[in-house]
Amino acid sequence: MVGLHPHLHPQRIALIRNNTLMGEFCNHDCYHTVMQQVTWRADNDLVTRVKLTAKHLDLSMNEYLTQIVRAATDPSLSSSSVEEVRARLRLAGLLVETPPPTVPPPDQAAVAAARKRAGQGTPLSELVRANR
Repeated sequence: MVGLHPHLHPQRIALIRNNTLMGEFCNHDCYHTVMQQVTWRADNDLVTRVKLTAKHLDLSMNEYLTQIVRAATDPSLSSSSVEEVRARLRLAGLLVETPPPTVPPPDQAAVAAARKRAGQGTPLSELVRANR
């Protein structure tokens, strides 16, 4: 029978099944302390797509939307520890997304030449010894 709740006393369930207590079903107050109901407004096409996708995944629409919202808000569901940290920072408003660099990387030959020039001159250890 639809509407029966596992937290009902067995005698009460028996009375309900015998139509003795019609309309006195549990209203699920037992889970309203940890669950909330949310109304979602969306255009008909989107709702239809969500219903079809949930059905395709063999999920209720409620469970499908819950999974989507969890994935969007729970950093622990990220694919890597780096993404988890980035997601936490994003949720806290502390992550600044920077655009990719617009300057091309330097030529490797130029970097090698600069490195060679930087290795010439007075070593730091000699400058420290001379009390400079």
